Amino acid sequence: MKRGFTLLLSLLLALCLVQGAAAADFVESVTEVEPASGDLAPGEPIIVHVIVKLTGSGENTFDTNDELEAYTELEDPEWDYSVLVNSQGIPKQTTSRYVRLLGWDLAYPDSNDVTIDYALSGKVPAVTQTSDTTLFRLRQTDVNGNIPSGGELLLERTVINPGDVDKTRDLREEQIDELRISIDEYIALGVNVAAAEQLYTQAEEKIDQSKTASYSQANVLLADAGSLIDQAEASLEDAYSGKLITDAQVTIDTVNGDISYFINNRSMSGDTRVTAIQNKVALSETQMSQAK
Repeated sequence: MKRGFTLLLSLLLALCLVQGAAAADFVESVTEVEPASGDLAPGEPIIVHVIVKLTGSGENTFDTNDELEAYTELEDPEWDYSVLVNSQGIPKQTTSRYVRLLGWDLAYPDSNDVTIDYALSGKVPAVTQTSDTTLFRLRQTDVNGNIPSGGELLLERTVINPGDVDKTRDLREEQIDELRISIDEYIALGVNVAAAEQLYTQAEEKIDQSKTASYSQANVLLADAGSLIDQAEASLEDAYSGKLITDAQVTIDTVNGDISYFINNRSMSGDTRVTAIQNKVALSETQMSQAK
């Protein structure tokens, strides 16, 4: 009997835990950022527009004990926000990094349609290294600071450190110089470097364009230049390998011609020296096929 009571108590506790699992009282309905994509540079203006709909739990649109906190890392933030009840509300403004709304201000009978409209503008902050920066973050928190499941909306973008772009440009200029040396060396060896030359020219143009572009654009241009340099180096290796294979094939064909002469013109088909050469040529042809 005691064991049965213990089991029943455990089941009741487990049920309480399941029922106590909190979920967010909002869902996002609109999320817009201008510019819409790409990395950002310090000082660049940003506009964020977010609308969330309160879904509530129980009889109210929001838990009265919780609060809703919006936050940004943008510099000089300017907020225009409204709590809209059945599409009606009074716009408010602030220049704080935080916008906090108490649960009592958001809890309406769930027969109402309640949305919060956030319009935020600001400037991208300076960073010491290229990293992600929070443009907009919305959190629902309880009295203990806990966030329920699905209770956070986060908009982040990569912000570029200008010093990192300058270092990348210096690296690309070193790589393009090394590529020029490699191309010239392969030309001296008689390798067809036409494809590598074309890729070299494209990479050089990207590097030059990065010098007058914005930091965010320069970052993309330099990344493209790095990819083109890698492709050019691979192209050189392929072209050189192709030349070695072609040269080796010429040698094999020449030796096969000599073997044919000794066999057909000198009647040396049974000569062990000719047989040894034939075996080596057969092995070379197998290796050539694998190389190709």
